[in-house]
Amino acid sequence: MACFLMALAIGMGAFGHHVLAHSVPPSRIVLFETASRYLMFGGIWLLVLTKPAGPLPQRPIQVILSGVLLFSGALLAYLALPIKVFMLLVPVGGVTMMAGFVMLGLQTRSKRT
Repeated sequence: MACFLMALAIGMGAFGHHVLAHSVPPSRIVLFETASRYLMFGGIWLLVLTKPAGPLPQRPIQVILSGVLLFSGALLAYLALPIKVFMLLVPVGGVTMMAGFVMLGLQTRSKRT
């Protein structure tokens, strides 16, 4: 469940930035950002508190790490060199993170049942 909450939080962040930011007043965007941030915190705490028995599967961890590096790296690269191609990589990183969390959730869930 924790992994699905974290994937949802990433998706909500993207939705808020790309869709709501253009149609909702800034005061309500702040609420949405707070909700998605705390959804991520909740997912992290659930993962920590319900740590699966045994080691986590490595493939989903690698996918999550790739997504984080691609997402954050592209944003930082664009900050240093405002080349548009960097911004095209950001959603790829976000979707990669989401996929990794879903993979992790499915693989750890199947081990428990």
